[in-house]
Amino acid sequence: MITALLLLVQSDSDRTTPGSVALMRWPGRRRTEAARLVLTEDSHFDAGRVRDLVAILTALGELPRPATVFVEGTSCSAETTAFLRSHETSPGRDDLSGTLWPKAAQFHVPLTDTVVTGLISLAERSAEPEVCDHLVVYRGPEVLLAAYDAGSSDVWISRSLPSQVTDRVKVALGTD
Repeated sequence: MITALLLLVQSDSDRTTPGSVALMRWPGRRRTEAARLVLTEDSHFDAGRVRDLVAILTALGELPRPATVFVEGTSCSAETTAFLRSHETSPGRDDLSGTLWPKAAQFHVPLTDTVVTGLISLAERSAEPEVCDHLVVYRGPEVLLAAYDAGSSDVWISRSLPSQVTDRVKVALGTD
């Protein structure tokens, strides 16, 4: 699997706005690829490396609603795929993919207790890649939480969230 790099720029003044997209040129490619998510240090903070997918999924329950969870995976199990398809909603954005190759399954599901509980249950009895590779929670144009390479990399949280919410998310992640 080739994972797209999450582009992190130093500030909003570096040609982007928080949660915006930018065209990126990938090494070895002749043409510019599709737009990818851009998070800035002004708009998001790094909550730290979280190596537990269940902790990340538990933290989703602390985020404000309504919101949408983008789930992407190249090795999702049949059970995970069936669960996500049963809750799938219309995509609210198309710039969240974290995988260039192979083609990954992508799902947009509402952030609800049922979805969070179901994903946690799947993660407790499955290998992490069978649940997802990447998770992003968004509300319209705003990215609330991003976990690319979920369960083995850093989790990014929106600075626009109230401190009480970010504190609860960090506790759930185990990074407080």
